[in-house]
Amino acid sequence: MAHFSLRGKFLLASPNLYDPNFRHSVVFLLEHDVRGAFGFVVNMISQNQLFRGKLIPFTGGPVAKQDLFILHTCASSPVAGKEILPGYFLTNAEEVYDDVISEGSSLKIFFGYSGWGPGQLEAEMQTGSWFILPGDEELVFSGPAEETPEEFTLNLWKEAFRRKGGLYEWYSRFVKDPAFN
Repeated sequence: MAHFSLRGKFLLASPNLYDPNFRHSVVFLLEHDVRGAFGFVVNMISQNQLFRGKLIPFTGGPVAKQDLFILHTCASSPVAGKEILPGYFLTNAEEVYDDVISEGSSLKIFFGYSGWGPGQLEAEMQTGSWFILPGDEELVFSGPAEETPEEFTLNLWKEAFRRKGGLYEWYSRFVKDPAFN
């Protein structure tokens, strides 16, 4: 049986996914093959301190929560790291920050990552836990404006469903507590 890859796509958590690690999450998948899947939750702000006193870090997922990952688009940096998708680089070298800022490239800091073993993600998809959306640099690198962390998580999740369109757009009008409907 041929394997389909979701590499470079988003996983949108179903409203029925109550796992606190993924509630209302938007996960950007960087790897997906027969060995499993790897990505970052792009809409959950971390409880860790600001990176270099300036940037808001994100919780990439429940695995290796103390490990630092820097996803960016600065190809010219000598510490760019691995090009994990066309135009997307992954490193843990904090020095990349200065290169990214000076070039005006995009950057997002994560602590931890999301990972699935062989067949695990496919099984979760069969239960309706996840929906798929094409990758989008704007959503990957978006950050909170004047929102609380909880509002940002929910608002980006809603925006992803709005972009998916069709019947899925209904989720973009979802309220956190159905009692408020």
